[in-house]
Amino acid sequence: MSKGFIVVITAPSGAGKTTICHRVEQNMEEVMYSISATTRKKRKDEIDEEDYYFLKEREFKNKIEKNDFAEWAFVHGNFYGTPKDNIKTIIQEGKILIMDIDVQGAMNIQRSFPNSSVLIFVLPPRLSYLKERLLKRKQDNIETIEMRLLNAREEIMSIDKFDYLVINNNLDEAVENVTRIIETEELKVKRNLEIINRLKEDIDG
Repeated sequence: MSKGFIVVITAPSGAGKTTICHRVEQNMEEVMYSISATTRKKRKDEIDEEDYYFLKEREFKNKIEKNDFAEWAFVHGNFYGTPKDNIKTIIQEGKILIMDIDVQGAMNIQRSFPNSSVLIFVLPPRLSYLKERLLKRKQDNIETIEMRLLNAREEIMSIDKFDYLVINNNLDEAVENVTRIIETEELKVKRNLEIINRLKEDIDG
């Protein structure tokens, strides 16, 4: 069994990172979606403990003090964080944890799990598409959308710190590309040491 690892999907708001994560999870049995905690308001189509753990700001800050997050950040006026619970267990069980978080969170995950994290940056073919998608989904007011677009320009400056780039011009193709990246990572020697050591023992025997 391949050693488990974390796949971090980072993208500007509106680039489709959450949809890609859920599609990959549905397509690959060994992939589990990581649910983040946030202090932002729940949207009408979201479900608590399925899309996010929706917390009050005081609850979130208490968890920060207790060091309950593998990473956390203050983004777009709200707190976001990844609970530590079960991350190490999932990796040890040989499963793949997929998560969608911002650049700062991705860097923190990489520092915490340097040998078990794969960073993928997702972008639309043109930045103008982001504004179109954000307006079309009708989930944020114009001020929030402008803030997200400003943050997107800053996030893109960090793209050279990531392992892979996926252009989301077509959702099916983007999902397929992320799937291929995961399949490639599963074949890396460092994730298959158990099998390799067993074969070496057979040779020695």
